[in-house]
Amino acid sequence: MRRWFLNYNSQDLGLIASLEAGLRRKDPDARIFFAPKNLRAGGLWLPELAREIAEATAFGLLVGEKGIGPWQAMEYYEALDRRVKQHDFPVVLVLLDGQPAPGLPFLRQLHWVITSDPASERSLVQVMDATAGGGAPLPEELWRHTAPYRGLQAMTESDAEFFFGRVRETAEVIAALAEAPDKLAILFGNSGVGKSSLAQAGVIAALMRQAWPETAETSGPWPRAFTASRGDARRRAARLSASHRRSRPAC
Repeated sequence: MRRWFLNYNSQDLGLIASLEAGLRRKDPDARIFFAPKNLRAGGLWLPELAREIAEATAFGLLVGEKGIGPWQAMEYYEALDRRVKQHDFPVVLVLLDGQPAPGLPFLRQLHWVITSDPASERSLVQVMDATAGGGAPLPEELWRHTAPYRGLQAMTESDAEFFFGRVRETAEVIAALAEAPDKLAILFGNSGVGKSSLAQAGVIAALMRQAWPETAETSGPWPRAFTASRGDARRRAARLSASHRRSRPAC
């Protein structure tokens, strides 16, 4: 039996609801985890989300008009971590046609379904074929589906795929943090030079991936001080969000 985990921005609830209904019609024997129907009010939703991703046989990432949400990114990292360990675990991006793709790391390596109607028969067939190892092609020109230039807007870890020109600085900051993990590191510079982008799309994204930037000129292993950096980053984000919300937050 197929077990789906649907990852979505709660501001695109109508879009994901139509996709969920279409999957139930197309794959009636499957178990579909859809938070509004499966999460209990007042329950401990963080462990349940982690358990559902661990038990899923397919992970669907929907990106609609509202873009990627912070909890979508966290769930994506969890699914990506599983895919690294289990290469046949399908992670499928369903991108609403005309919308920019999220700057999530390693997105190019996944199957994509680009569609104006995620619940259409053609789109549903593509999604299901992708979970079987075929059907949805890999994007060859990612830039056609995104706006990589953010102007003065700071990039976050979800924009890491489009963060260029700061590989050396990112590696230097990580190395400095690893050398003195018990000390406070300060990143300073003139306003607008990209400190926030370096910290978020560079350093934090690397800690979430638990790996050096792909083109970094370093032959050393990932620092021992950060052997659990992926989990530490998730836990910090979870504690921060849990302190502000009592129900499942917007993804």
